[in-house]
Amino acid sequence: MVVSLALKAYITGLVAASAVALVLTSFVLQIPFDVRISPVSDPYSLLAPIGPALGVALWTLMTLVLGALPVQLPTGTVVTVASAPIVVAMILGGPTAAGWVALIGVTELREL
Repeated sequence: MVVSLALKAYITGLVAASAVALVLTSFVLQIPFDVRISPVSDPYSLLAPIGPALGVALWTLMTLVLGALPVQLPTGTVVTVASAPIVVAMILGGPTAAGWVALIGVTELREL
């Protein structure tokens, strides 16, 4: 399969623009407190600053695990169900949380 130079440049530019957009939204948009994993529901507790980070870490870990466990359908098609935790992170934490979960969670060892 031969890939043209223009297509390679387009994909590289798209990935670079997406990475820049994710970093910029990380500074502009705050991840809400709803994505937290904390037994304490008080936003003024000692766990409050790390609550959203723990939530993003949980959904990232779940995405990694589900990505490693593909499901085979009766027709023989293999499907990964790793998009479910990304959707949950998007609902609970917004686009920034979903972006980080998707970026880290769907990366496989062979891609590194």
